[in-house]
Amino acid sequence: MDVTTEVRARRREKPQLSCHPCRKRKVRCDRIWPCSNCSSRGQGSLCPFPNPSVTAPPGPRRTIGIPHLQDHINQQHGKTVTDSTQQSPLTPATGPTPPSSSGSTLSVAETGTGHTSLSSSFSSSPCSSNAGSIRIKQSGASYVSSAHWTVVLANIAELRDFVEREIDEIESQAPGDDILATAVDLRLLYSGCPPGLTLSSVLKCLPPRPIVDRLVSRFLTSSKWAPHRGKFLREYEEFWSDPPAALIVWVGLLYTVMSLSTKYQLCLFDTNGAFSPARHRPDTLQQQTREFQNTIELYLEKAVQCLFLGRYTEGGPYVVESLTLYFIVEVFLCTDINVGLYTLVGVLVQLAISDGYHRDAKHFPSISRFEAEMRRRTWALILQIDSNISSHLGLPRRVLESQFDTAEPRSLHDTDFDDSTTELPPPRPETEVIAALYTRTKLRLISIGNRVTDLLTPPSPYTYADARNLIRQLDAVHDAFPASLKWQGFASSIAVPSQLTIQRIWLEMCVLRGKLALMSKFLLAPRRQTWRICAIALVCIDAATKTLEFQHFLDEETWVDGLLYQSRWNITATFMNDFLLVASILCFNLQITPPHGEEQQHQQPRDGPGSDSRETGTDSGHDTAETFKDNERIRKLLRMSHPNLTLTLSSQGCRHPAGVVWG
Repeated sequence: MDVTTEVRARRREKPQLSCHPCRKRKVRCDRIWPCSNCSSRGQGSLCPFPNPSVTAPPGPRRTIGIPHLQDHINQQHGKTVTDSTQQSPLTPATGPTPPSSSGSTLSVAETGTGHTSLSSSFSSSPCSSNAGSIRIKQSGASYVSSAHWTVVLANIAELRDFVEREIDEIESQAPGDDILATAVDLRLLYSGCPPGLTLSSVLKCLPPRPIVDRLVSRFLTSSKWAPHRGKFLREYEEFWSDPPAALIVWVGLLYTVMSLSTKYQLCLFDTNGAFSPARHRPDTLQQQTREFQNTIELYLEKAVQCLFLGRYTEGGPYVVESLTLYFIVEVFLCTDINVGLYTLVGVLVQLAISDGYHRDAKHFPSISRFEAEMRRRTWALILQIDSNISSHLGLPRRVLESQFDTAEPRSLHDTDFDDSTTELPPPRPETEVIAALYTRTKLRLISIGNRVTDLLTPPSPYTYADARNLIRQLDAVHDAFPASLKWQGFASSIAVPSQLTIQRIWLEMCVLRGKLALMSKFLLAPRRQTWRICAIALVCIDAATKTLEFQHFLDEETWVDGLLYQSRWNITATFMNDFLLVASILCFNLQITPPHGEEQQHQQPRDGPGSDSRETGTDSGHDTAETFKDNERIRKLLRMSHPNLTLTLSSQGCRHPAGVVWG
């Protein structure tokens, strides 16, 4: 070793006391992080020291303004490329020490062109997770995807604290309580908010507590859309201890619960003139029904006003839950499912996505186990709403399966966990009939149904093999139904609750609907392969016959004193769509296979579900404008194909509330 080498070796052993930028500039460093030279250049957060013991002086932490953000990015970009071969990763120190740059360095090979190392560094995502980022604040959760600039910068260690500080400062400078200050460009979304609206004016419309207690009790005991009962009851007691201190959106949730519970109470009345409570007289039915409807409208109006006051478009606690229940009430009150509801689904879905409901909470350790499970339940309900409304209107879904990874909710009772739970218990066995088990089964069936819809809607036509493949998947899901949710025949309905019977029928009809939708196309194709057409016709006729049997059963058992009378409000437009699909397919089959001979033309249809559908086709409880038009089309088709067929289609009034309800 020569003398020059020895001198250089001894110099490297000397501790470096100045920061790296000052050492490169060959200027004097005050050796306090961040040093005055870097701070004066707006680069205080990019002032790394090799000595981890260097700490910041006491006093307020220096912050850097947004105008310097581009300088920070440029500086960091240049540092990671030019210094990656010169500096080893810095060891972070405890306390307010310089942030570490490890993990954000882009390695470039020292030999060759460097293309191999550069391309290999992009073989995996630079982010620690592709799930994005959720900020948990007092005002709620805020989600951004992994492509958002804040997430990208947060993965650069030197900029992570800077980004967090700037976001907090921006949020702390938000305007006051005037909703027009933040929603001036969203007048369409806030146009229903009256001027001078306050929480106190909303609370004035709240009935006495005994009435609210009864409404809440009915909702919690009869609704499958109820929030976690234990938590809701605790919040309910806290609300009555100091109503003006309550969160405004939670008050809106309470009004929505009251509205839905009042709707349940209205469902006890039969709209044909008979009703369940014996203490009421028939001559007061119309007046009492009108009073119920006015009360529902009042509660719903206050729920909407609470959403306005809570700036629902910005998300936050209880916003998605309150908006979901509000949507269900609106569907109950609608006579026809229209595009307005489809638009409202879009608002609901976008708010849920902005709060991160579409990403499973396992990606975000800051979310508790309890909150994670409740978010899964809420997202499951949103998926059901989206699928049912879009399929009813024949429009694309708002949520695609490639856009979310939220897990199914566990089969748990509300008593199995609460907000103090640190680890969720194992799911209940499938022999127990609980709401979450039915939800899980529906989600699996809806997933296959969405694939059926996707196959039916692309520009290029699907093949017979594609249809058979999906039918096999439908059969596999059907065979995997829990024993407690499998349809076991009409006779078995005597010994089970009416709600469970309707759930079993709904699951069966989803399978039949998928088969009919897949195979009906091939009935229209040229008949070149007789054996295939026969197989398709058999599948369609079998599914149609079973659907008509369910229709006949539902029609018979939803009358007064029927097996399903107490749950008749669940027999809604979802079922009606299935019946109309079956009627359309059978009409087409009649058209392409006309009866032969004069004797068959005058022969009356046989008794049974098929013939009963002539009388029950419009008597399923949905005497709406949409249903009336559909029934008229079916009448016309039947007359065209079989002029001598006796038609006894009739509309005997609406026996069930209109709308789409999910089993």
